[in-house]
Amino acid sequence: MKIISTFASLALIGLLLFLLLKIKNIKNENEIFSDPLVSSSRARAQIMDRNGVILSLDMPENMLLFNPALLKVSKNPSDVYRFLSDNISADTASMVHHFVEVSADDGIERYGEFLVLERNTEALRRNSIETKIEEADYSSFIFFLDTLKRVHPPVIENEECFKNFIGWLDVESRNGVSGIEKMANDFLISTDGVDTMVKKGSDVVLGLDIDFSMRLKDINYSRNKPFCIYVFDVFSGMLIGFYNNGFDMTEFDNSLLSFADISKSDIFNSLEVYAMLMIDPTLMEEYYCEGRAPCREAHGLVNLFNLIHCPSAIKNLRQNNYKNTDDLLLYIAQFGITDRNFPSLVNIGFSTYNDLMLPSVKYISNISTNGRDDVFTQSEDRQAVLKNSVASNYLKSVLREQCSDLKVELINDRFVVFMYQKDGLDLPLIESARKIVGNYYPD
Repeated sequence: MKIISTFASLALIGLLLFLLLKIKNIKNENEIFSDPLVSSSRARAQIMDRNGVILSLDMPENMLLFNPALLKVSKNPSDVYRFLSDNISADTASMVHHFVEVSADDGIERYGEFLVLERNTEALRRNSIETKIEEADYSSFIFFLDTLKRVHPPVIENEECFKNFIGWLDVESRNGVSGIEKMANDFLISTDGVDTMVKKGSDVVLGLDIDFSMRLKDINYSRNKPFCIYVFDVFSGMLIGFYNNGFDMTEFDNSLLSFADISKSDIFNSLEVYAMLMIDPTLMEEYYCEGRAPCREAHGLVNLFNLIHCPSAIKNLRQNNYKNTDDLLLYIAQFGITDRNFPSLVNIGFSTYNDLMLPSVKYISNISTNGRDDVFTQSEDRQAVLKNSVASNYLKSVLREQCSDLKVELINDRFVVFMYQKDGLDLPLIESARKIVGNYYPD
């Protein structure tokens, strides 16, 4: 009995070695991961761009699974070894690369971690293997499982910025944990009716034009420097297109977009001057800057046109004319400024080029409700930002001048465009961006 037991153990070790030799992608334990295994009733709905191009959807997938831990004492490991050797070809065996977790929630009575032997086996081959599994009475530990996989077209898979924008799912619950998948999760998910009523997910249509976004990639920017461009509709606040090359970018807004980690004091200081002009449009004061704090250099003679570059002049202006800053803060608050970051910069751009209102940034244009009662609501637009002509012209001049590596401008009287490149935006880059955006006419 001891000899037989030893032989059985050696045969089982041989079987495991056979499998492990085919796990070509595993270099260490950290590379073993779990796939979500779900029934078709829990499928998520699609995410599409404004033209109906599918950006994210569920596709059916089958997997041939094996769990050596479920080998019963009565099974001869050497027979199982021969069975797998005879039925897993060299091509499909290379797909044995990671574990999946299976539980009763997947509609089967098998539990534990299973090795994936094959994926998406074609129907005739699957029928043949299933027949052999049943004849050998191996179905408790070798079987096919039908599940779902979230997939994206190449345009999303091949660009990191688009993948991050669309977002990722939690492998266990298949709920969105980032990007649009998270923002619209309650609309995309379906329920299977076990604990709740059966609910079919609703397709989400974005304001984004993915083809236009890919054209923005062709802008004449330096490929080895951080670069990004974002195009918003000035009237609705909808993101129409964007691209960034991913270098040194800081995530914000639920990881939907990313922008360089910037703090452009020139632009944000302009808000204070703007507020002063709203209170007194005749304001015109000259100041001589000797480079004292908070300035780092002497600016010489400073007036309204170069005031934003001189913090000490602004400080002097505030102290001499507006000791009570409540009125200034009231006007500045209209811009929705919370920090010297990109979302606040977007608000400045919207309010500068839209005389009617200050729209909120939007990403989703429509939800196909499929007869459901819940309705998607956009972020509410803030009240109109009142500007007198002097204050308005001043703010536009600030955005025209700006700093060397950041530009905000209006194109076609419709699109607010934000461009950034580290160490400076050169003229060919700016002209290239103007041409691509200027020739874009969405429906």
